Amino acid sequence: MRKKKVIVYLSVILIVICVLWISRQIIFKSVLNKVINSTEKKLDVKIHYSKTDLLGLRTIYFKDVSVTDKNDSTIFFADSIVTQIKIIPIIFGQVRLKSISFYRSGLKIDDVFVKNLLKKHETNIVATPSKQANYSDITRKIFSAFFDYLPENITLRYTEFKFVIDSISSAISFDNFNLSNDEFAGDIKFLDNKTHSECFVSGTLNPSSNNISVRVFHQGKDLIKLPYIDPKTGASIAFDSLMLSVNFDNKSDSYSELKGYISINNLQIFHKSVSPDTVITQSGYLGYKINIGERYVELDSSSTIKMNRFSFSPYLKVQKDTSLKIKVAFVHESFDADDFFSSLPKGLFTNFNNLQTSGKLAYQMHGSIDFADPDKVEFDSKLENINFAIKKYGDTNFQLLNNPFFHEVYEDDRLVASFIVGPENPNFVSLDEISPFLKYSVLTSEDGDFYYNKGFNEDAFRESIAKNIKEKRFARGGSTITMQLIKNVFLSRKKTISRKMEEALIVWIIENLHLTSKDRMYEVYLNLIEWGPGIYGIKPAAKFYFNKQPKDLTLSESIYLTSLIPRPKGFRYTFDKSGKLRDYLMPYYQLLSGIMVRRNQILPDDTVGLKPIVKLTGEARKMLVISDSTSINDSLYNLQSQDILPIGQ
Repeated sequence: MRKKKVIVYLSVILIVICVLWISRQIIFKSVLNKVINSTEKKLDVKIHYSKTDLLGLRTIYFKDVSVTDKNDSTIFFADSIVTQIKIIPIIFGQVRLKSISFYRSGLKIDDVFVKNLLKKHETNIVATPSKQANYSDITRKIFSAFFDYLPENITLRYTEFKFVIDSISSAISFDNFNLSNDEFAGDIKFLDNKTHSECFVSGTLNPSSNNISVRVFHQGKDLIKLPYIDPKTGASIAFDSLMLSVNFDNKSDSYSELKGYISINNLQIFHKSVSPDTVITQSGYLGYKINIGERYVELDSSSTIKMNRFSFSPYLKVQKDTSLKIKVAFVHESFDADDFFSSLPKGLFTNFNNLQTSGKLAYQMHGSIDFADPDKVEFDSKLENINFAIKKYGDTNFQLLNNPFFHEVYEDDRLVASFIVGPENPNFVSLDEISPFLKYSVLTSEDGDFYYNKGFNEDAFRESIAKNIKEKRFARGGSTITMQLIKNVFLSRKKTISRKMEEALIVWIIENLHLTSKDRMYEVYLNLIEWGPGIYGIKPAAKFYFNKQPKDLTLSESIYLTSLIPRPKGFRYTFDKSGKLRDYLMPYYQLLSGIMVRRNQILPDDTVGLKPIVKLTGEARKMLVISDSTSINDSLYNLQSQDILPIGQ
């Protein structure tokens, strides 16, 4: 009896299998039509093919496939596509691919198509209830979706992915690419309006360990150049080889980790905002651990960055709950100074080219800011000298300031003035030939602790950060007199993003090795900076405005000249149409004179009757602008005393 039941059950199963086998084409066509209709509706496209067939139970073959948008422009095409579907996910109503092969295919996406697609789904996006994002959960979902939808086997033959953005065409082309048994390898070409480079890529994609490993090597003589960047931005990023490893570890619903490394050889970057020369790093490495919580992302301090022979461990945390908070730290107890300077990327810090040093340095820095309360910004930075010395100056002699030197002034890379800074120049005056009112006024406004600090004023830097954040613009700098001087003398032609770092290093060297006295630096500063349109040095300035010698300047005249330092070309707008100084300078006069009295730099009697009143008797008077209804909109009219006083002393 039991034997008969088994036979009956097996017979029923066999019949069902036979029915499914016989009707598989009908079922396949029905499911395919549903998928195509759904895809066409979601993407607003039309899908065409000349032939399709189901081979066996799960292998699907397509011939002459094309996808067009609503304007009949081809988005995707393929001579043939062969794919295998995973059986088990289908039982649960999911479609997962076991393998897929493309032959002579291409995908072309432009910004118009993307914008139309986003616009089509805009209502659904807006209507979605908003809630705080869980960064850890988002990361987990990204990795989960990537490995869930990634076929076990992928074959690309003569396949190109093309993107057109802002009329710039970029493409990634695969002549022969294979993914099988978690390993992939293939030839890749990068192309755009300017770039054509070839490379070989290989690596592993391991779903069981959530690990991605990629190795990229250039083929031929040319380096690998990333597409789109050059024609879009004028920048060029190229390299010889790259290795990348990413490992995701989901610790809990609220915490996960990303670990891995990026190693790159012969990295070459060019953009005029970075450097006038190509920046070259022979060897770069980042070993990272990124901690991801519900509302924060943190670069762990165990991470390591190597640049040629120099390595360090940074820390960074970005947190977004009630407000955006950022913390950054860097601690390097000691490192070989020559390793550091010789490891600086070639073409980036040209003043240190061929510099030879001895001894060690130590550096520590930490900072934090809550964008909801920027006044509580924290920043501390300290570079320590451990028997550091310069054995041989390289391309730049940092003792240049001690002797007369030839100075050139550039604006937008155009030479606008050149002169000798020293007694050989009849416009040069020594420090003791300058009015004490002018010397103290400038010190008070620009750097009250100049004679006591080592070139840096962290309080001023913190205040400038807070002000810039509150006003959402670069409203105030935190440069000391030493920093301004170094920028003018050694970095006058540089308008690059790396200039501040180079400026800080030169300032530290000059101040900590006592290469130039404070008096000499201040003397050069007053004889070199711009005081008006094309007016360089205090002697020409005193003559230009007041037809006086610098030693004869009054307190009122000195404070006025000091007010021009941040915006020397705008002196004409500080006067009204009758030739009187504008009222906004009154608080500035009171502020500066009050500080100078408290510091015993001037006597209280010196300020009796002090008002923002000056009489132009030099050539400047001929250049005054008669105001009209449009000129009052100039931002110079709206200056406040704190805007003119760069660092509140």
